[in-house]
Amino acid sequence: MLIQCTLWLHTPDLCNNLVSRGTVYKLALKKLTRLSYNLIILFLNRRAIAMDTYGVDSNAINMFSLVFAIFYIPGSIISITLYTSYGISSCVIAGAIFNFLSVWIRCFGAFSFDPTTAYNVMLFGQILAALGQPCLLNASPRY
Repeated sequence: MLIQCTLWLHTPDLCNNLVSRGTVYKLALKKLTRLSYNLIILFLNRRAIAMDTYGVDSNAINMFSLVFAIFYIPGSIISITLYTSYGISSCVIAGAIFNFLSVWIRCFGAFSFDPTTAYNVMLFGQILAALGQPCLLNASPRY
C-alpha cells in the first residue's frame, strides 16, 4: 500500500514521492532512535553536576529516583484509606496538595546555601511527591 510521505519526517527527497508504509515506519523509527540518543546524551552529565552541587556520591543522587519505588506502597496504603473513607475527590485533592508542597519544598531546597541541607530538603520534597503519587495514579483503576 502506498501513502504520501509526511512532512514531519524531514526528508525532502521523499516528500514529493509515494513511498511504502514500511519505509515511512523505518524512517520514523530512525528519527525516534536519534531523539532518544540525544536525550540520553543531554542528561548524562546531570549526575556529575548534581554530585558536585550537593557534595554527595552517585548513590545519593540515585536515591532521588529510588524514593518513588520505595514509598509507592506506603503511598498506596494512604490512597486506599482516603478512597474508602472519603471518596475519589478528596484523594485526588490530597495528591495535588502533596505534589504542590513537594514542588515548593524542592524549590526552597535548591536555594539553600549549605549543600548537605539542600540535599536533605530536596530529598524530603521527593518523599512527599512519592507519597502523593499513588493518590493520583491509583484513582483511575478504582473508578
